[in-house]
Amino acid sequence: MRYMERIPKKKRTNGDRIRSMTDEELAWILMCPYDTAGEPEEIMPCVRDGAGPDFTPPSRCLQCTVEWLKKRSDIP
Repeated sequence: MRYMERIPKKKRTNGDRIRSMTDEELAWILMCPYDTAGEPEEIMPCVRDGAGPDFTPPSRCLQCTVEWLKKRSDIP
């Protein structure tokens, strides 16, 4: 009975796992999206707010990253 044979499942890759994550799950593994090489620190919301990246609590960084992930991309 051929139709009863098991079809082997494709093994998930790390990329598959990352692509299936929610914004909240991604925020835990991403570094600050505003901390980019060559850009001034002033683009970071925590610096603009006066806290600075060295004094920002992790919960605020997580919230900021989730907000960035939900934000419309500037790149088409």
